[in-house]
Amino acid sequence: MSDPHTPAARRRLRVADFPRPPAIERDTRRITITLGGVLIADTRAAWRILETTHPPTYYLPPDAFAPGSVRPGSVRASLCEWKGRAHYLTLIGGERREADAAWPMRAPCRPIRRSPAISRSMPGAWIAARSATRR
Repeated sequence: MSDPHTPAARRRLRVADFPRPPAIERDTRRITITLGGVLIADTRAAWRILETTHPPTYYLPPDAFAPGSVRPGSVRASLCEWKGRAHYLTLIGGERREADAAWPMRAPCRPIRRSPAISRSMPGAWIAARSATRR
């Protein structure tokens, strides 16, 4: 099977082609999140969700986040028929504070349970997914 993270594969990736129900896949690339000039998350153990008409969403294990970078968010919640109920978290990095920028799921989908989700379009943040360097 070809590597889905190559430049050619990424050009062919169309959100309209993502499945329903969503696909979940392990992403072992190094995922980092920088907010306010500060690295607030770093992992090689993320999950990637491919959901019809949505850009890929990354779920990072709770221990990927730097101490003090995650705080409770608003009291709002949302519900996904496939992933279950989500509550929201505020992310803090440097002088930046992004309210409700992450959302862990509280249920049925075991691989992502309690792992905060991060959208690659989060304002004010730099989210990088890097494959290992090949020699």
